[in-house]
Amino acid sequence: MQGCKAVICVVRFDLEQGQVVRFCVPDDFLSVSERRDVGYHAFPDSKSFELRFQRSIHDTIFHFRIKRDKSADASNNGKASPKKASGSRSKEWLKWLYGYSFCRQRQDKHLPRGGDQTSVVVLLEKPYMDLIQQISKIAGQLYFDYGEDALVQVMESILSWTTLKPNVKLSIQAAGQTLPVHVPERKPESLDSYEVMSHSLSNEDGAPCDHNFWDCCVRMTFSKVCIFSAFHGVVRHLWYIWEAMLLAKPVLIFGSNPDIVSMAVSAAMDLVAPLSYCADFRPYFTIQDSEFQTMQNPSKCGTKEGLPSVVGVTNTYFLKAYKSWPNILAVGGGSDLVRTNSSPASGAAASAKGSGGWAKYFLSSLRGGASSKLVDMIGSDTQDLWAKRKSHIKANHSVLRSLEHVAAGCNENQWNHVAQNNSKIIQKHFRGLTESFLSAFDPYFRPKQEERKGLWVGYAAHLLPPAEFPTFDKATFLGDLRESSTVLRRNLLQVLDHDDLIELYEEFLESINFQPWFSNKLSVSKYRAHRAWGEQRVEFDMGPILEKLSENEKVDTFGIVEEQLMKEVNTIGGSMKLVKKLRDDLEKIFTSLPTELQQSIMLNPGQAQLLKECYVPTADDDIRYSAPEESFTDMGRSP
Repeated sequence: MQGCKAVICVVRFDLEQGQVVRFCVPDDFLSVSERRDVGYHAFPDSKSFELRFQRSIHDTIFHFRIKRDKSADASNNGKASPKKASGSRSKEWLKWLYGYSFCRQRQDKHLPRGGDQTSVVVLLEKPYMDLIQQISKIAGQLYFDYGEDALVQVMESILSWTTLKPNVKLSIQAAGQTLPVHVPERKPESLDSYEVMSHSLSNEDGAPCDHNFWDCCVRMTFSKVCIFSAFHGVVRHLWYIWEAMLLAKPVLIFGSNPDIVSMAVSAAMDLVAPLSYCADFRPYFTIQDSEFQTMQNPSKCGTKEGLPSVVGVTNTYFLKAYKSWPNILAVGGGSDLVRTNSSPASGAAASAKGSGGWAKYFLSSLRGGASSKLVDMIGSDTQDLWAKRKSHIKANHSVLRSLEHVAAGCNENQWNHVAQNNSKIIQKHFRGLTESFLSAFDPYFRPKQEERKGLWVGYAAHLLPPAEFPTFDKATFLGDLRESSTVLRRNLLQVLDHDDLIELYEEFLESINFQPWFSNKLSVSKYRAHRAWGEQRVEFDMGPILEKLSENEKVDTFGIVEEQLMKEVNTIGGSMKLVKKLRDDLEKIFTSLPTELQQSIMLNPGQAQLLKECYVPTADDDIRYSAPEESFTDMGRSP
């Protein structure tokens, strides 16, 4: 797979050693510490998933992400090594591994503890979440049917993929089967095209952009989450969750199984689309994670220090250890999952059906100040929110009333139909809410509309460079909002009082989400404005203008075109078509100048070199420019 490495592991639970990675393809991809982390996240971290199911085999699929080991070369089995190998990482190592675990728990009275657990884990260096999920389902089934050889064949198919653009159909060939894989048709919601997102990887100075923001854009591109399935029991609190995600406030999401909590973490981040959630997040977090202790104090979570801001957990010990967290959301999952015949992927549906549907929790009140006793209050079916901070935003009851209720005793197909319809309503509402909130910054993403004076009049007006963009100033921005409500959209004022909305903007400006989004949006806006200017500049014919210019005006024009050419040449991802046009124009201007001015220009080494790059000889120039290169200075001509 071009530009993204992958690995497939088999993890087994050993009674003496715990979680052990028994098989890995390719074998040199993971370091020792990475193998240990994969093992910790391969199995459920809660009593609710002990082998007590009526079925002899129980499968579940959930996702997680772990940090890469930057101190060791994975291709050398975790030992530091300066040499590169097939599985080694470049100096700009990728920070995360994104994985899906296909966990099978088997009940057998002849085995110790009455059963065993094995997981097939698929990991990629980039968050192609929907794609990883599809691969995980295929790899898991093939492994349990055909063994390790099938996983080798799956990996060979993955390595043969050359593109991962949206809406591309791929396939996995293994065990004599051809199994379809579909890259979802969902483009980055914060950008208009994948090509523009690729351009934004570097800023104007050529330095790398925020790679965490890049990962967020990719995650949004290749993920699909049913928000209603994740939050069916806490729909009244979605506006509070939206605000917490917007500001990257610490949120602990508790549920009875990793499938539920990992889906809820992704759904929470998707609530603020098209804004990319830039804080650290862990869809499935365990007590074995290295940051478990430091995160008990949430003050550094969701900040530049990099501690996770939203985490999904299943172990009730978190409710004791993390009682100081300001937001704790219980999403259930439920013991009722045991009594259903639905697939593991529909765990949320099982919980809703077993408890009489989401309406039971619809009027559940927001609770505060009771987090110290949460371990006694929260059960496997609990769906509620405990919050220590006052929310600025209010629920939109017209949206709540538009949601379709789930009938008690409905089957899985009926549940999925209702859930998808409700998710569309929820996504449309919150997307509009986020876009309205961000629209207050739109003036900063448009070039200034100002009158050009001085040099940029008359003949030079045809050579105008792109207009400058306004400079963002926090105090000015907030002052404008306070003085005029016309810039605020009506749908915002339906759920927020004016003063609360201003406070929300103040907090957003200080959050970790703001600067990466604003910088990228500004960079893309400048890129598009420059591209539009470049298209017009390429069509401009310099010839007729030169005939009317005086000698001084030609010299001024030469300087203008020279500056534009130098800037375009030094721009990463600059247009070669525009560069060629500017070089042609510079050559035309130069040749129209008197000999003495040409000679003075050629005495400048930088200008002489630039003109040499501009010149393309033709058949008519064979005799004219046949002299040695050093004589061009004397001739006042560029070669």
